Amino acid sequence: MPVLESAQASEPRKLYEQANHMTGKWTAATRVGLLLAAFIALLMVTMFLINPVVLPRIQAAPAHPRGGWSVAIAVSLGLGVALGMFLIAMLGILVRISRFEIFEDHLRISCGMLSRQVCFKDIQGIETRSVQAPLWPRYGSFWRDLMEQMQVQIFTPHYMQIGHGQFLEKSAELILIKTDGKGWWKGYMLEVDNPGVFKDKLADAMTKYREAA
Repeated sequence: MPVLESAQASEPRKLYEQANHMTGKWTAATRVGLLLAAFIALLMVTMFLINPVVLPRIQAAPAHPRGGWSVAIAVSLGLGVALGMFLIAMLGILVRISRFEIFEDHLRISCGMLSRQVCFKDIQGIETRSVQAPLWPRYGSFWRDLMEQMQVQIFTPHYMQIGHGQFLEKSAELILIKTDGKGWWKGYMLEVDNPGVFKDKLADAMTKYREAA
C-alpha cells in the first residue's frame, strides 16, 4: 500500500483544463452553412445553364433538358442544404474535439484521438498573436480563418496549429508556444476559447515549475 501511495504522489497533478465549446457559436455556424448552401445551389444552377443535361442525370430517371428546370432546382437546393448541414456538423466537431490540459510539469494538447505532451523544460517562450478579419466584418470568420491559415503556412510554417476555439469569430487571439526545436516542429499555435485565462494559467504553472527545479 505505501508503494501505491508513493506512486500516486509522484504523478504530476493537473492544474487546469480547457475544452472548447460551441456555446454561442451555432448562429455563426448556421450563417456559414447557409452561405455554403447558397453557393452550391447557385453553382449547380449555373452548370445547368451551361449544360442542361448535367443535373438531370443525377436522378434515377433523367429529365429532358427542355423540361428539366424543376429537377435542376430541386437537385441544386437539396445538394446545397445537405452540404450546408454537413459543414455545420463538421464545424461543431472541429471545435469540440480539442482539449488543453496544464499539469505541474507539462502541457498536454489533445485533438480527438491524437495528443501531444510538451514538457515545460522544452518551452522557450509564450506569446499571443492577434488575427483580425480584413474584409467583410459581417462574414469575418471566413476571412479571418483564411488569413490565419496563411499566417501559419507562410509566416510560421514550423508551428502546428491546434484547436478551433475562436474559429467562428471575427477575430482571434492565438497562443504561440515556442519550444526547443527538435525536427520540423518548433512550436504550437493554440486556439482556445479563453486565451487570456489559459495563458495566465500556463505562465503561472511554468513559473512554479522553474522555481521548484
